Amino acid sequence: MQPLKIVNAYHLDIKRQVRLELSADTLLRLLKSGEVTVCGFRCLDRASKQCVRQLLLDSVGHGPRLSSDLCPAPTQR
Repeated sequence: MQPLKIVNAYHLDIKRQVRLELSADTLLRLLKSGEVTVCGFRCLDRASKQCVRQLLLDSVGHGPRLSSDLCPAPTQR
């Protein structure tokens, strides 16, 4: 029996999903640096979508500083 050889195992399952929670500051930094784009993820609720919309505007210099109403601090679990 031949040994199993795994090459680039992470490429085998393209459809895998990862659910993350990021701070608004971290997401803003990633958007500004171009390390992530809004095409690379989707929002799971309306409040997150509003926050991401504001962060995107802020990242390109077309929005006011973050409103705590749009991007509240995460709750502790």
